[in-house]
Amino acid sequence: MPKVMVAYIEARAYAAEEDPDAWSRLIPVIPQGILFFVLTSGLTIIMFSGLTKLVVRGQKPVRLFHLAWGADEFRLLTAWGMQFAIIIGIAVTYFVANLLAQGMMSLAPGGMGILFGILGAAGVAILAVWILVRLSFIAPETIAKRRIGVSSSWELTEDHYWPLLGFW
Repeated sequence: MPKVMVAYIEARAYAAEEDPDAWSRLIPVIPQGILFFVLTSGLTIIMFSGLTKLVVRGQKPVRLFHLAWGADEFRLLTAWGMQFAIIIGIAVTYFVANLLAQGMMSLAPGGMGILFGILGAAGVAILAVWILVRLSFIAPETIAKRRIGVSSSWELTEDHYWPLLGFW
């Protein structure tokens, strides 16, 4: 088992016993964790891009595998980064709005603040799912059009939300 995982499991076990130094044991393996994340993310993008090129363009790999990093992979990384940034933006906006609203609602009688928090969380989850479904064609559109396909994905999924939601 990789040292990163061993250290994390040990830190979780010690944290359960309320050892204040448990998480500090992770510090020496943080660089390995970052390297692991970067490598697996890069390989995932390369494999996904190669498969999408084969399906969308009919472009077969030059060698046995499609292990290359080029413009398509960079565009795909950027497109997925944009999706991630959109979701993080929604979450941060919700968090700030929820803090403000709960602060004001705490003055209201009863459990209105709790109710507002639950409804707000449900609303943000629904919004995030809606946006992710609408952007679900971003990867094939990015590969097919050779540009980041946010707008074309949004247009293609118009009037097809419910079947796509059922697919995912």
